[in-house]
Amino acid sequence: MFKKISICLFTFCLLSLYSFAQDWQRANANKQLPDSTGILALATNGNTVFAATTKGLYISTNNGTHWDLKNTGLSGKRIYAFAFKGTDVIIGTSTGIFVSSDIGDNWIPKNVGMSGETVYALLVDGNNVFAGVDGGVYISTDNCSNWSEKNEGFSDAAFMSVSAFAKKGNLIFTGTSDGVYITSDNGSNWVPKSNGLVDMAVTYLVASNNAVYLSCDSYLKGVYQSVDNGENWVQKNNGLLPESDQRYSLICADDTTLLAGGMVSGVYISTNRGNSWESFNNGLSDYIKQNELILAKNDTLYYVASKGETGFCNLWKKAIREDSVVQAVNDVNSGAFLKINPNPTTDVATISYQLQSAGNINLTVIDVLGRETVNLVSGYKEAGEYKHTFSKSETKLNRGIYFIKLTIAKNVYMTKMIIE
Repeated sequence: MFKKISICLFTFCLLSLYSFAQDWQRANANKQLPDSTGILALATNGNTVFAATTKGLYISTNNGTHWDLKNTGLSGKRIYAFAFKGTDVIIGTSTGIFVSSDIGDNWIPKNVGMSGETVYALLVDGNNVFAGVDGGVYISTDNCSNWSEKNEGFSDAAFMSVSAFAKKGNLIFTGTSDGVYITSDNGSNWVPKSNGLVDMAVTYLVASNNAVYLSCDSYLKGVYQSVDNGENWVQKNNGLLPESDQRYSLICADDTTLLAGGMVSGVYISTNRGNSWESFNNGLSDYIKQNELILAKNDTLYYVASKGETGFCNLWKKAIREDSVVQAVNDVNSGAFLKINPNPTTDVATISYQLQSAGNINLTVIDVLGRETVNLVSGYKEAGEYKHTFSKSETKLNRGIYFIKLTIAKNVYMTKMIIE
């Protein structure tokens, strides 16, 4: 809780955050992460960022402010996947699995039961670690010490490449060169779930509480969504450019917000579960957008990297608006409060606010990009308590995350609103 601090300070911080959140910034720490290097895989674990490049593995423990090369034991190996289990960092490489328990200072091979395959995808689920390779799936139940093939149910595992995993509830999804398969029994049996997917090699899978999304290495396909655990898949390309982008990397920011990294056209964002997309490229170098992109995120930052060697900075970051800052504004004893009930809302909600002195106010709705979408109240108000009825149907807003913004003189108060 922030106390005895001027609301103006919070307003300044919040507005500064908006300004920064609109633009991508270089994340190579003045070339500590070298230019002219393709980034093959990207992952975050808290404030630690892992960038597997064509020149080795670089790790930053402070969100990209400083980078160190952490390649001991990995010379000559390409890294394609990351996973995290307790204090262990697990990587999938061109010669199998390696594990580090000291944030990359030392890497130990963990390939008993494997045959030296390239590992393209990793997933940790409790005590189980899943590894996707050319030839199907391996699973370890003992911290990667031993691996067993788990290919029952695949159409022809010997000729199949596994490129992606996602977990939703008790289901594990895998993206393969033969579409999507799921397992509900820790990989003992895999069931095909490709209705709506025709001749697709699935390259990315992400899951939220409500849906699963995929993209594929197929021309004119774009992004697909399933809301019934893979029984049916539907294209979600409104605003995307699948005619020029052959594949999209995907991440879920939350249950309603998705990011997609394309080839040629850069990064897109959807704040309504993929129903529509728009460009998310402010500040991003045109050089990086010419290549296949990889996305990652942690609690405060989005990251985008180029797989191609551009000769310029290949890793960029962008701030995510932090709810803690928004909440701090409301926590200050500032002479106003702002509440929404119910929240989340499916249609109608009541917005309550209090003025301790008379003045001109504005009550507006802004989206996650900081843009004003609806003006609810504007004008002079006497001191007192007020309520305003918000209607999703009347404002014609889509499902997603928004912010209610109350401006009184030079002070700004905000709170998050979720429309379901």
